[in-house]
Amino acid sequence: MNGKLVCNTGPLIALSLIDRIDLLRSLFEVVIISEAVHQEILAGGPMNLGLLNYQKTKWIKKLIGC
Repeated sequence: MNGKLVCNTGPLIALSLIDRIDLLRSLFEVVIISEAVHQEILAGGPMNLGLLNYQKTKWIKKLIGC
């Protein structure tokens, strides 16, 4: 594991869809997202893309107020 990652919605959804969101945890010490990214994933669009795998993660840090 190396460093920190500030991530946007795209990689989280893409990795969730292929059931590999865990790759981020294995590559980075800390994964950080903004509140806006968190809300966008929760909104999920018409098919809730990637929502289930994202909700299972407890290790992604959310920045409140960003």
